[in-house]
This record gives sequence, structure tokens and C-alpha cells, in this order.
Amino acid sequence: MQYRYYLIFTLLTTTFSAAGQNVVKGRVNNFTYDTLSFLANASVTNTTRNASVLTDQYGYYSIPANENDRIVYSHTGFISDTVIVQSQFFISGYDAALIEEAAFLAGVTVMSEYRRDSIRRRQQYAFAYEKPPGITGGNTPQAGVGIVLSPFSFFFPKTKRNAAVEEKITKAGRRSVYRLCFRAGMGKLFNRT
Repeated sequence: MQYRYYLIFTLLTTTFSAAGQNVVKGRVNNFTYDTLSFLANASVTNTTRNASVLTDQYGYYSIPANENDRIVYSHTGFISDTVIVQSQFFISGYDAALIEEAAFLAGVTVMSEYRRDSIRRRQQYAFAYEKPPGITGGNTPQAGVGIVLSPFSFFFPKTKRNAAVEEKITKAGRRSVYRLCFRAGMGKLFNRT
């Protein structure tokens, strides 16, 4: 006999509890101008009961709710939608359509300052353009490579003297050049009129 009362009590409590558990089913869609497509992994939240589910790969969901509960449909990059549960939602379900949230960026102005940038980069990487003196210590011809071994500079003193003048010319100013040339006997190269 006790077993019968226990069975009746269990049946009644499960029936009443099942009657109190309403479920809203439906689909969350991506609404564009001409088509509807499903949204996978959209969030469906019953804010009244603090229950939340994600849609499946085809956009379908099922969430426990009661009449007048508030359900929020949301997805990243879309404008959220909020509805109040009505009695017909339990019979026919509710399909939500979310609209993409447009993100506008501020205008960008591209300015060409190539010359200034080029000069700045040349100064920044000046070390890469500097040539080391090399193994000859700078004693190479201008257009070639190697060591200059000239018998003329060794055997002829006038050539040595001209080489010394050329070295001084590179170090001195323009006025000093004329003076040095006249002292070395090369004055006839400059015709002063």
C-alpha cells in the first residue's frame, strides 16, 4: 500500500514539474537584404531565469522559459534582439533574425613626404654608406682596385713633388691652391687676365 502512495506522489510531482517547464524552440538567422541564413554559435539568453544556450551548427536552439520571460539573441558582429516570451512561442517557436552591425572607420589621408623620409633614412643609415679605408690605407687609383706601385713616383722627384702638391690642394682652400701652384712652378697652368 505504501508503494502505491509513493507511485502516485511521484507521478503527480513529475507531471506538475513537467507542466511548469516550458521550452522555446526556434532558429537564429542572419538577416540580409535578400536572404536569410542561419547563425551558428549565436547566444540565446533567458535573462529572467539566468539560462543561456548556444545555437547548433544550423542555428537551432531550445531554451527553458515561462511566459513573460525576457530572451536576448546575440552574436558577435550583429545587433542583439530582445523579445518577451508569449504563449504562442511554446507552440510555434520563435525564429530570430539578427542584422549585421556596420562598423565605419574614420577617413584616412595618405601624404607623400618621400623626400623628407629619404633624407632621414639616409642620415639614419649613414654608417652603411661609409667605406672603410681597406688594406691599402686609401692608396688606390680612383677607378680601380689594388695597390699603386708607380716607378715614376719613386724615381722622379718632380713627380713626388707634384704628388705632394696634389695632396696639399685637397687639404687647402681655393686661394691656397693658386699660391701652391706658383711655388711649385706650375703657374703657367693658370692664365690670369
